Amino acid sequence: MSGVFSNITDLQAAAWDAICAGHPNVSHGWLRTVAEYSRSPPDLRIFVIREGGRLLGAAACHVVSEDGSRSINDRLLGRAAWMRHVPGLDLRPALICGVGAAHGATGLLVLSTLAAHERERITRNLIEMLETYAQEQRLTLIFNNMLETEASLGILMGRDYAQTLVMPSVVLPIGWSDVGGYLAYLKSRSRNAFENAKKEINRCRASGTEVVQSPITDEHASVVYDLLSAHHRLKNSEPFPYKAGFLSATRQYCGDGAALFLALKDRRVVAAAFTLQQAHTMWSAFVGMDRPRCTDNSAYFNITFHAPARDAIRLHVRKIVLGPGAYDAKLKRGGHLVRRHVLVRRWRSASHRFTRSWLRWYERWHMAKHAELYARNRGYISRESARSFRLE
Repeated sequence: MSGVFSNITDLQAAAWDAICAGHPNVSHGWLRTVAEYSRSPPDLRIFVIREGGRLLGAAACHVVSEDGSRSINDRLLGRAAWMRHVPGLDLRPALICGVGAAHGATGLLVLSTLAAHERERITRNLIEMLETYAQEQRLTLIFNNMLETEASLGILMGRDYAQTLVMPSVVLPIGWSDVGGYLAYLKSRSRNAFENAKKEINRCRASGTEVVQSPITDEHASVVYDLLSAHHRLKNSEPFPYKAGFLSATRQYCGDGAALFLALKDRRVVAAAFTLQQAHTMWSAFVGMDRPRCTDNSAYFNITFHAPARDAIRLHVRKIVLGPGAYDAKLKRGGHLVRRHVLVRRWRSASHRFTRSWLRWYERWHMAKHAELYARNRGYISRESARSFRLE
C-alpha cells in the first residue's frame, strides 16, 4: 500500500530507520525534531511505498507555498530572482524532496537489502509518485542536494528535468583504527596537513582543553545551544533555525545517535559540535565556540575533525559528512569533495523551458567560478570511485 502523510509520527520509527540507514539527517528522530522545533516548521509530505506490509521506500519532502521562503528563488535564480515577479517564473509553490539542513542527503529512501533491480523499481515508482502529485497540485518539483554518488541521480537525469550543480559537500572517509592511523592518512595526502593536525592537537592539549565525545545532557544542553546559535548568527547573519529545546528533543527522538563533541576548559564548555549518527554514517551538523575563551582555532578543529576521526572506529563510523563550506579547512584535514545536483521540473511547459535554459547557464557559470576548487581532483569522489568509498 502506498500513500502520502503529513506527519512523520504517523510512521513507525523502526520501519522508517530501516530504509534510511546511512542517512542520519533524514532519520525518523531527526525529521520529528525538525517538524517540532524548527523556527519555521516545514509543511511535510512523506510519500511511502509498502508491499506485503513492509515499508520498502519513502520520500521525505516538504511544500513551500507562494508566500513561503524566497530562498528557493534566490538560490537557483540568483541575480535573476527578480524574475519571480514575472507570471509563471516563480519557482514557488514547490514540492522539495529533502527536509531541513540536509547538506547532501537525499529525501529518496529505499530499503538497501532489496536486490538491485527491486531498488531501481521502487526508486522509479517513488519518483513517479512525486511527479504525479506535483503535477496534480500544480507544484514545481525540486530534488535538492542530490549527491553525485547516489544511484537515484542517474535515474532522474534520464527524465525531463532542468538541472544544475550547487556548491559541493565534503565527506571524510574513515579507514584507520586510531588517531595514529588518522595522522598517517593525513600525511599520505599532504605533509602540511599532517603537521598542522599535530600542532592543533598538541596546542589544544597544552592549553588545558580536554576534547570529549558526550551524550546530550541537561547539564550541557543550554550552554551548547547558546554556542551553536551565536556561531550560526555570526556566520549566516540569521537566527539559528531551531528553537531552544531541540537538543533535548534529539536526545529523546534520536537516542544515542545524537551526541556532542565538547571542548572543556576548567570544566566549562568552550566549544561544541552537534553530530547525528545513523548506522555507519556521522553527520557533523552544527558547531559553536565561546570566542573570548578560545584564543585560537585549535578547539574548533579538534571538535570538528580530529576528535570525530579519533573516535570513529569506536563508534563504528565509516564516513563523516562535513557538508558544504569552509572547503580549504576541510580538504586540508582529509575531506573529499562530492558534487551536489539540484533537479527541477515545472508543471508549466513554458516555465520549464525557461528554467532549463537558466540552470544550464548557471551551471556553466558555477563551474567557471569554482574551477580551482573542482580542480582539486585528489580530493574528489566520482561516481565510479564511490564503490570502494560506500557513499550509498
